[in-house]
Order: sequence, then structure tokens, then C-alpha cells
Amino acid sequence: MIYPLKGKMVVTNPFGFKGGTKWYKFHTGVDFRAAIGKEVIAPEDGRIERVNSEAGGNGIRLYGKRAVHTFWHLSARQRNKQVKQGDRIGAAGSSGKWTTASHLHWETKVKGIVRNPLNLL
Repeated sequence: MIYPLKGKMVVTNPFGFKGGTKWYKFHTGVDFRAAIGKEVIAPEDGRIERVNSEAGGNGIRLYGKRAVHTFWHLSARQRNKQVKQGDRIGAAGSSGKWTTASHLHWETKVKGIVRNPLNLL
């Protein structure tokens, strides 16, 4: 697996317990600083589909061989299709209710259990 962003990445909100913030107590993914329009790439081969939520806005779900990855707050998304590791699947943004600035939220599940995506690299 590879990171979903190219270049230098800064984690702005790590995976795990937060001690009771305004919106949640457990952050189910990792947030990276990313300018609106920054290319988001597939961390592994798989099939993508578009997803939406009020909180996360525009999203992409990637069904990979190792895990199911969900990316939220996108400004652009590819349509449902098969992708290879490194293919462009979307662009970072600030869509959804739970965002205060442009970034990429990366969430990963292995066999239905939420996992820290950075531990799978």
C-alpha cells in the first residue's frame, strides 16, 4: 500500500481517541492537510464507488484486496470503476458538515473493523 497523497504530508488529526471534542470522541481515520484540488490516489488496487454523507460530504470508497478505504471531504471524484494503485481517484476539498478547512480524511476497515491506515503501510 501507498499513501493517498503525493509529496509531503502533514497529519492534522490523527486516528484514535480524542478525549471528547465538539463532534466526536474517537476519530475513525487520519486527516491530512491538503489544498483544494490536490490529487488523491488509490493506495492499492481495487474497485471504487462514490459515497455521500452529511458529515463527510463527497466521498470515495475503495474496495481493495487488503482493506476497504473511505476518503471524505473531496472536491472531485472519479466514477465507479476498477483502479490500480497510484491511479487518481479524486481531489481533496472541504465538502461536508464536519470540516473547517480543506483536507483529506482517510478511513480504513479490515474485515469490518476500523483500523489506523498508517499502520497498514
